[in-house]
Amino acid sequence: MKKNTIYFSVNLIFIFLLFITQITYSQEDKEKSILKEKLNNYFNLSRENIYLHFNKETYISDETIWFKGYVIDKSNGSLNLETTNVHICLLDAQKKVLDTKLFLSSFGTISGSWDLDKNLSSGTYYIHAFTNFMNNFEENESSIFELEVLNSKEFSLSEVYDPLENVIIELNPEGGNIIFECDNKIGVKIKDCKGNGIKINNIKVLDSKNNMVNQFSTNNQGYGAFQILNTKNEPYKISIESNNSKIEKTLPNVNIEGINLNCNNSLNNENITIEIKTNSFTLDKIKNKKFKLLVHKNNEFIFSEIEINKSTEKIILSKNDLFEGVNFLRLLDEKNNSISERVIYNHFDNNNTLIFNKVKIENDSLILRGKIKTAGNLSISSLPEKTSSTYESNSIVSALKLNNYLLSPIENYPYYFEDFNRNKNFELDLALLNQKTLKYDWTNILTKQPKNTYEFQKGVNISITLNQILPKNSNSVFTGNLIIPSEKTIITESMNNKDEFVFKNVILRDSTEIVFSLNSNDKKYNRQINSVARVFNNFTRVKIPEINYCRSSSFIKKDYQNLEFPINNKTIQLKNVEVIKRREEMKLNNTAQNKMARGIKINPETENLSLLQFLVKNGYNVTSTPTLVKVYNIGMTKANGSPSEPVILIDDFPLTDLTILRDYNSSDVDEIYFNKFDNSNRTINNETGSIKIYLRRDIAVKKYTTKGLKVNRITNAFEIEKTFLNPYDSNYNSEAFKKHGTIDWIPNILTDNNGYFQIKTPILEQEKILFNIQGIDNEGNLYFENIVINVKE
Repeated sequence: MKKNTIYFSVNLIFIFLLFITQITYSQEDKEKSILKEKLNNYFNLSRENIYLHFNKETYISDETIWFKGYVIDKSNGSLNLETTNVHICLLDAQKKVLDTKLFLSSFGTISGSWDLDKNLSSGTYYIHAFTNFMNNFEENESSIFELEVLNSKEFSLSEVYDPLENVIIELNPEGGNIIFECDNKIGVKIKDCKGNGIKINNIKVLDSKNNMVNQFSTNNQGYGAFQILNTKNEPYKISIESNNSKIEKTLPNVNIEGINLNCNNSLNNENITIEIKTNSFTLDKIKNKKFKLLVHKNNEFIFSEIEINKSTEKIILSKNDLFEGVNFLRLLDEKNNSISERVIYNHFDNNNTLIFNKVKIENDSLILRGKIKTAGNLSISSLPEKTSSTYESNSIVSALKLNNYLLSPIENYPYYFEDFNRNKNFELDLALLNQKTLKYDWTNILTKQPKNTYEFQKGVNISITLNQILPKNSNSVFTGNLIIPSEKTIITESMNNKDEFVFKNVILRDSTEIVFSLNSNDKKYNRQINSVARVFNNFTRVKIPEINYCRSSSFIKKDYQNLEFPINNKTIQLKNVEVIKRREEMKLNNTAQNKMARGIKINPETENLSLLQFLVKNGYNVTSTPTLVKVYNIGMTKANGSPSEPVILIDDFPLTDLTILRDYNSSDVDEIYFNKFDNSNRTINNETGSIKIYLRRDIAVKKYTTKGLKVNRITNAFEIEKTFLNPYDSNYNSEAFKKHGTIDWIPNILTDNNGYFQIKTPILEQEKILFNIQGIDNEGNLYFENIVINVKE
């Protein structure tokens, strides 16, 4: 009987434990499901982040700003292939918008430029980049970049100020609280009004009786931290003394109750140590209560339920279990309220090393070859070694891996990430400790869900309004054709009830010429249509991020005219003028087939032959009858002995009826390429070789104007992509050029599948050249390097 009782009891215990375990797992699954739902809902809409790589950081007022834009999908860190419309603004130092332009993002990148007004005053300016879709979020996902402009025709008033005169001091308790009878760690951020860190030694921490309880210093970036052991319920302050001046800053109030989350992220490379601290007053009230330690990045998360049974609970987390880059740590109570928070950076070594070396000197240029981990997209600025552009605050890595998750950007990428080690990790963690507020507010995550209110814009909308009354029958249905000759595109839309045609999501560059024609189901309108074309691309401007701005009552004059700026080749010089007419360069000779062809750039002022006569002049036989045109290769026959024929293409479209060639003169042609061995465009007629004809830009439009159709030139569309042109053609050894000039700007470098690339850049009399290389590969790895190449070695 006794054995049976024991057996029964053991089974009861087993069933009870199994029941409790199932309840526990069930509860954890429920909590996990709630957190998953909240995070998924909040980060459901795709968030874009934009980085602009500039050719330099200081510009002369009549120069062009050149930049390469990288647009990523924040959820995976890869280029956002869906983004097209990117709005970019130029702001002055007071955040006044001077101008806004629309740029096209193609496959996640932008190649852009901005011509500065020659009358801009010297000073600080900002570039603000955003999309309309960013307005859907509580957080500001836009990007802002600082640039300096020098007006060489004016004296500039440069501010002279005592760094402590407009000092900004922030005191940031780790975890967000200062708790009575606890050891509290307080971060300190000291910056000047321009956002530059101030290094200060021997800063005193004083209690209410002015007794010094600790002493600390800030580093070169203006960050520091100190502890107050066994904190009393009294006011504390820090005291800074410098140059006979004294600044004091009071700490936040001490809380009698509370819980703090402290983190040590630089102890070793494998783990982070988390300490959850509280006091006896709080312990009595949280007995048997469940807490959750949550770690998340975007909508991904891990969490663990914990109990707090003593004043200090220590938790070890493996860095392999955390997310790459920024991680948000939150201590949640039973109702999922956040009671203590911290942000850390988990550095992953992805072996994404960039190799870049000189290959040879070719005439007056350098040939260089490089390699990244895998196929990628890069941009390179080539600058004199003594350039004033350091790119310390303009790095794609810090912009798209770190600062896009922070409210207060951390400047100076090389200081933290170049040769990353334990000390660098400590310095970076100190800067993150001083993030006063986390960018993603936990209350918003719990209570709000972003709505798709602001459109994810793709292209521009074109409205064609008719200013005439159309003859309508009861069954009349009108359609309009938007013809874009330069793109060889026709888009058709029906007329709406306002007698207008709206063509949506059209990708058009500024100044593109379009033609509109009208059709109906009972009549074709092939005549002049009285209409007005208008581009509309309504967008909401994203709020401009906070910018530090300070004034000073003390100034000094800088005479930029004495800096011997290089002569800008935009300017007409009246002394020793020699007029040289440059031969126009071929535009299309870099394509795979055209490289092997004989290309001719046609001057419309000197060519007066018909196109068929021009073909005869260049080694072809032509037969022309009233109903037929044939073009034959000379000296190349088919297998049956008959003369072979080349395939003929106009603007890369193969012709099936060659009688159209009668309509053109050779002066209508911009470039023509002859290749008797190119069979890549062969059709079913088994042609031999090719003739590729590229018409002048205005010729295609003339076809429509001769039919009486109205031609409109589009404005307010996407900015035209330009090829870099160095505005200076002399004084390459002047101090001004060495500090503020650009040797070359190469924005669009696509590597091969293995990550190899090669560039050619002019030397411009420089002995050493600094190459700033930035970009992203197909795995989302980011690259930033400043590499100096000795030209003579």
